[in-house]
Amino acid sequence: MLEALLDLLLPTNCSICALVGPVLCSDCISKLPIRERQVSRGEVCGWAVTDYDETAATLVHQFKENQRSSLAKYLAVPMLAPLLSLGESFAFGKPTVADLSAMVLVPLPSRRANTQKRGFSPAEEVAKSLRRLCPSGQKPLVFNGLKFARGVADQASLNVSGRRANLAGSMVGSKFLVGRTVLLIDDVVTSGATIREAARALGEAGVAEVRFLVFAETLLKTNARK
Repeated sequence: MLEALLDLLLPTNCSICALVGPVLCSDCISKLPIRERQVSRGEVCGWAVTDYDETAATLVHQFKENQRSSLAKYLAVPMLAPLLSLGESFAFGKPTVADLSAMVLVPLPSRRANTQKRGFSPAEEVAKSLRRLCPSGQKPLVFNGLKFARGVADQASLNVSGRRANLAGSMVGSKFLVGRTVLLIDDVVTSGATIREAARALGEAGVAEVRFLVFAETLLKTNARK
């Protein structure tokens, strides 16, 4: 209700079709190709809920590059169903989590320059939105359990092998996560270099099992750019 009132008092435009109204109109929401599925990158398994097609790409671009942080909840809404299913079965049918409150959502870190430019961390905003959507008493912890131990280049301009080399050994995981069930959160997965590096860092920190949940998946092409 508060959002509807703000839209009335401070009208904006849809991030995809640009019509005056909410930040994402119902028509454009209906056009998102929601297709929840299990995916993997290397040895790390997880879930994605849509393809990184033109509509999803526009939405993510508006969210990240045009500083429309309020779009985080629109990415989070279709991600909620697979998250809720993890309350009873985290590892593909192996019951390991009694409820969502025992899980830790760990946003994939952004480069400091990108965070300063945007004014927020995209993955963290999505993770926080997911937590808010969870039922009362079943809200997982959101914890920034990863950080860069060295500088890295912007991944967008690199091919698959370049992305892996750029991120190799770049992250450090928090010991706070030892013994906890960790779910990495991000907006888009492409080559999976960031997710695999995050899983490596968390494994070295003592986390036994890491999975991931993202909004969109880019289909892999050998040595392709995003």
